[in-house]
Amino acid sequence: MTARAACDTPATGVRPRLGLVLEVLGRVPLSILKLFFRLAVAGVFLKAGLTKIASWEFEQLITERMSAAATPAAEGGAALAAPASPAARP
Repeated sequence: MTARAACDTPATGVRPRLGLVLEVLGRVPLSILKLFFRLAVAGVFLKAGLTKIASWEFEQLITERMSAAATPAAEGGAALAAPASPAARP
């Protein structure tokens, strides 16, 4: 049986269909398949980067508000929590 005759016969099970798919993919150059897989992986990272950029302004706003609210308390707490130097003791 030739490859052309195999393509003309209907595939009814999983194995014949898988064989047909592998045969068709075997005709495509490997470099093109690699390119498609690399673009698929790049798409995942692109979506993650776009999500980070979209939430960047919100993150900066929260960071500014939290640092502005925590600054006076943090400075006062740091002064109280610092151990006294031996020269400062009576």
